[in-house]
Order: sequence, then structure tokens, then C-alpha cells
Amino acid sequence: MLQLLRRKFTPVDDVTAADIDHAWRIFRLNGIGTQVMETLTLGTFLTAFALQLGASNALIGLLAAAPYLANFGQLAGVYLVETLRNRCIVTVVAGFMARPLLFLLPLAALMPEPRWGLVLVFVVILVHYFIGSVQGVAWRSLVRDVVAEDRRGVFFGARVRLMTAIGMVIGLAAGVFLDH
Repeated sequence: MLQLLRRKFTPVDDVTAADIDHAWRIFRLNGIGTQVMETLTLGTFLTAFALQLGASNALIGLLAAAPYLANFGQLAGVYLVETLRNRCIVTVVAGFMARPLLFLLPLAALMPEPRWGLVLVFVVILVHYFIGSVQGVAWRSLVRDVVAEDRRGVFFGARVRLMTAIGMVIGLAAGVFLDH
């Protein structure tokens, strides 16, 4: 499997303007996908879900702190990037590991004991953010090489604007849906 990934994601020495444009499109699409996922599974909706399961104020605080607690994953990210010497592989594999974990969250509502559901929610969120921290190390380093220094402000400004707009629309639509 690792050999297949290495063949697919082998770095190249000569990067064309078309390659950069393609990477920018991928980064924007990734931002949109990330924003939709984050809006629908985390934040306000996660808090409401945890409260519905009977979460205490302390657990709500731990869920809010999970992204910061999981930042130790950056150490693993640095180790993997240095060991594998391929940021693309770390980024892609970590992304494919972290995001599907969120599909486990609805199982918490099906647990026979509510406390087990709350433990599942916390563990899934913590592991999701830990793997996301691993991915973030490789992704930020990769973006640094793909987006020229004099263009980073323009690129990230446009990306954040797009992600914010998508997040607002998705959040409002999901809120209206849940109200009905």
C-alpha cells in the first residue's frame, strides 16, 4: 500500500503553472469539504448532541478543549514527515483516517448506556483532532511550497472567505432543518 502511495504522490522537481493552478483548486475544494464537515459535525451541533446525551458541563468543556489537547499529534506528524519524507502521503492518509471517524458519532445515540455514548463521543473527537494535527503538520508544510510567499495572503484570504460563506449557509440550512 505504501509503495502505491509513493508512486502516486512522488514529488517532482519541475512544477508548472498548471500544476500550481490544479493544487490551488484542490486546496479550495478541500477547504469547502472541511468547512461543511466541521459545521455539520462539530461546534454547535456537537454540543447540542452531547447535551442531548446528558453531557455534564465538564464534558462540554473537554469537548471544546479537544482540538488543543490533541495538538500533541503535531509531534507524530513531524516524525512521520521526517521518516517517510513525503508530506503528500502523510496529508492524504491522515485525512482519510480522521474524517471517517466522525461517522461513528451517531452510534453514541444507540448505546444502551448513555455514559458509553458520551465516552464514544469524546474519544472519537479526541482521536479525530489528534490525527488532524498529524495531517496539519504535513499540509501546512506542503502549502508553503505550493503557494508562493507573495501570494499566500491572497490565496488564504480567498479560501477563508469561501469557507466562511459555505459554513454560514450550511449552518443556517442545517439549523432550519433541525428546527423542523
